[in-house]
Amino acid sequence: MNALPTLQPVVAWLTKLIPSKKTAHVFEDCHIVTTRAGFQLVKEKVVLESVAWPGIQIIVAHKRDLITTDLVCFEIVLDDGSVIEVNEEMDGFEKFLTVLERTFASFDRNWPDKVLLPAFAPNRTMIYTGIKST
Repeated sequence: MNALPTLQPVVAWLTKLIPSKKTAHVFEDCHIVTTRAGFQLVKEKVVLESVAWPGIQIIVAHKRDLITTDLVCFEIVLDDGSVIEVNEEMDGFEKFLTVLERTFASFDRNWPDKVLLPAFAPNRTMIYTGIKST
């Protein structure tokens, strides 16, 4: 039996608790470099942030309304409680997404169905949690 339906209220509650973009560290003009150990956010050959895969606790996908288009963003909650945000316009995002799907067995591969429509709505959705249930 799938335990996911019993976790839906908890997931909904946690998703509301995840900080929004106001508290997330948003990196501008960076590209995402994936490695075996994790990923880095790089700007002009300078590593601004380095994250190990085991340090990722939660990933929430959402859209930001940019008036004429939407921007898909991932808020990544780290084990130290900090939150960083990456988005689909960053170089390396597609490869990053592919590596996330391969690295985390519980990564929600159906997230586009939950986040992309309806247009111009945030549709905040938890797409990964590394938090172990007791």
